[in-house]
Amino acid sequence: MVDNRPGAGRVVGALAGATAAPDGHALTTTGRLDTIAHGIYHEVPFDIVDDSGHIVPVGGGPQWLVVDGRGGIDSWADLVARARRQPGKVG
Repeated sequence: MVDNRPGAGRVVGALAGATAAPDGHALTTTGRLDTIAHGIYHEVPFDIVDDSGHIVPVGGGPQWLVVDGRGGIDSWADLVARARRQPGKVG
């Protein structure tokens, strides 16, 4: 049975998996967003590392680092230079 629980950037579904009974009958697919949720949202009611037993990667794909296009950062080198000039203010 599939129980698709969309919402809150996948937090709703991941929470359902994190709080499911540990009876061996619940599997939860997670993704990159679940692993960085604590850095994006103010409150996440679970810890993807401590509340889950990761068993296998399912797939892979490209990843991106994006910045606001109005910020004057056009490359990785620009981002690193800004972070060095302004420690603690980039992020």
